[in-house]
Amino acid sequence: MSERQLASQIRDMTKTAVADQRIGDQDLVWILEFIGNVALVVEQAFTMIYTPLIKLSHARPEDLLEPQRTQLLESLDSVLVKSRYRNVEEICSRLHHLSDHYSVVIRPKLGHLDAEAEWGQVFALMYEHEDSIMMLVKSRVWAIRESLETAKTSDLDGIRKSAKSALEELHGALADLWQLRNQILGLSGQVGLLELLETNRRPQAIAASE
Repeated sequence: MSERQLASQIRDMTKTAVADQRIGDQDLVWILEFIGNVALVVEQAFTMIYTPLIKLSHARPEDLLEPQRTQLLESLDSVLVKSRYRNVEEICSRLHHLSDHYSVVIRPKLGHLDAEAEWGQVFALMYEHEDSIMMLVKSRVWAIRESLETAKTSDLDGIRKSAKSALEELHGALADLWQLRNQILGLSGQVGLLELLETNRRPQAIAASE
């Protein structure tokens, strides 16, 4: 699973729920609030690795020599250390809460949705907690570390390109999640999905989610 694929599944979940006429407007309000909270937690996790990728995409030849190389590696290690003892605990705690909330409150409101199997990564995110969401963050860090540990100055272009490619993936996922939350809450200058549902404008909400 990539960051962009997870973001896409969260958006697909939103579209499917909004378009399902069997779900009442008030129930859909609960569902959209839940999806908005999931998107926020995922954003928080993805943001951890964004800054190190930016630094690596602008790496200089001297960054592959000592002592700069060791400093770069230590900065990457610090991401995981900080994640482990602070950010991850917060993220996983919120995911535990969201998974419990989904089981008790949200899932009964969804009724029978044929597309639910297509949201497997969203549910893995909640039920597997750290093993799911943090593995995405860790895999990025480990890939960078591996390339840096043995890299020569002649490898610099490849390292930069790899970092920029990862940044594009991450940037796309963050942009998708940000846009989705704004769409739900109406923070992008247009009427939000929650507001449309509160005023019984379901057809407009369906159109806005597409």
